[in-house]
Amino acid sequence: MNEMLTPQPTLQRITPDTLDAILAEVAQQKITSLALIGPDVDVDIRGQYRAVKRLNFYPRVYQLSVPVSNLGEKLKRLSYLSSLLLWGISLEVTGVKHLANLVNLTTLDLMESRIGDEGAKHLTNLVNLTELNLYGNEIGDEGAKHLANLVNLTTLDLGMSKIGDEGAKYLTNLVNLTTLDLAWNQIGAEGAKQLANLVNLTTLDLESNQIGAEGAKQLANLVNLTTLGLELNGIGAEGASTLQI
Repeated sequence: MNEMLTPQPTLQRITPDTLDAILAEVAQQKITSLALIGPDVDVDIRGQYRAVKRLNFYPRVYQLSVPVSNLGEKLKRLSYLSSLLLWGISLEVTGVKHLANLVNLTTLDLMESRIGDEGAKHLTNLVNLTELNLYGNEIGDEGAKHLANLVNLTTLDLGMSKIGDEGAKYLTNLVNLTTLDLAWNQIGAEGAKQLANLVNLTTLDLESNQIGAEGAKQLANLVNLTTLGLELNGIGAEGASTLQI
């Protein structure tokens, strides 16, 4: 994604007609990156939005003025894309099926796009992915099972989902992960024990789960961690002392 590194992206609001022209240009010029956000996403381009730093990888960010129902179908012909960001767009399962044709993607960001477990299943065709953001997509254990096939992932965000201990176990198949965000899920001590097998992790966010002191003890095995989020987990003084927090 080096070609896209810019200090500040440009936000351009567009109509559906303008979108068609932009996508035609992307296809014709074989452009490798694209960022689209839905009309209801409140983005402060200066950095107040939760994950706004991710926009900095894109020289231009387009915000739709109204929802586009067949967006996935419109995007499926953009075979040269290596990086795609779609925020706050209701892709749902039908739209994700079309995205599965974009096999050159290495980075995919579908924050709050309502894809669910069935949508996650269709992403398993994207075997070249190294970065995947599915924050706020209601992914559960079944979805985690499907995503565990994306073995080239190094960065995965499944925050604000429905993943429990079983889902955490599936995710241990992703041995190349260095960054994993599972904040606001349903992971307990057993799930933490499973995640402790991901020894290459340098960043792990488990804010607002239920790992407790026992789960915190399990995470002590992750000796390469430089960033660890455990707020709202009830780890207490015992768990904190185990991690030397």
